[in-house]
Amino acid sequence: MSEGMRTTTLFLAWAAFRNREGFEIVMPIWARASHPEIAYQFALRNAKGMLWHGAFLGLCEFQEAPTSDETDESMLERPVLPHSIPTKDALLVRMDKKWNSRRPSAEQVEAALAEPPVLFDIPGLSDVKWDALRHSYGTASNIPDHLRGLASVEHQWRDSSLQMLLGLLDHQSESGQVMAACIPFLLWLLANWPPHIEQREELAEALHYEADSADVRDIDQIQTKWETRSKLLRGGIAVAEMVMVEIENRVAVARAFLNAREVLRRLEHDENPVVAEAIRGIQKIIESGFALAARAS
Repeated sequence: MSEGMRTTTLFLAWAAFRNREGFEIVMPIWARASHPEIAYQFALRNAKGMLWHGAFLGLCEFQEAPTSDETDESMLERPVLPHSIPTKDALLVRMDKKWNSRRPSAEQVEAALAEPPVLFDIPGLSDVKWDALRHSYGTASNIPDHLRGLASVEHQWRDSSLQMLLGLLDHQSESGQVMAACIPFLLWLLANWPPHIEQREELAEALHYEADSADVRDIDQIQTKWETRSKLLRGGIAVAEMVMVEIENRVAVARAFLNAREVLRRLEHDENPVVAEAIRGIQKIIESGFALAARAS
């Protein structure tokens, strides 16, 4: 959200989804903006992109956040999903009347939601044929925008882009080829972001998790996982095929880390101890039998 130096307030929206199992769930979305109208539109746009939660039903609650900082989700009181999703006006009319005299114009809302400038361009991003790759929720054509968002000058834009990426690529067994394509760019960002960028720690820890999840040695564990899923879906999964797909995806991720050893060496002595520890963890994984298995596959 591009609002320059304007005074902003933190808002909390609750988005309703129907997940793959048919259950309706609500998830929090934080938005910092100069007016609730802008925060609502930002939350709405983000919710529509959260494909991993399921089919988006609408925003069912919207309010000024109880604190000035984002609260851990486990500390929030989750609202009860209403029988029908309220309209935007029905939600905004509940806001403090102080906002009535400051209502932004349509042009001001559009300007606030416009993509802000970036710290730098990410080299090589347009060289990847993203349309030819698929994650768990469809084509990977939306991935470059989220990667560019990580280079934004604004914290909220970077944070939103990181959450979108991690959500879309959460299932490595199905999204491994896309994750493998992203790893060089994510490591490049980690090495080139200024030290004060808050997302560095979360990204480093996420990459450590991805490296740890790319072990291709335990084929029995992969086999058991897909057999269990098939039983839950009453035989709706071709187990042998999915085992091979997951192994191929894990190998792709493993090779991406192996090919990034130069930038990993630059990062293992990072001045941020959280980043340095995560990178050293990746280095240890690379030095293990995981690397040999990836080379041999």
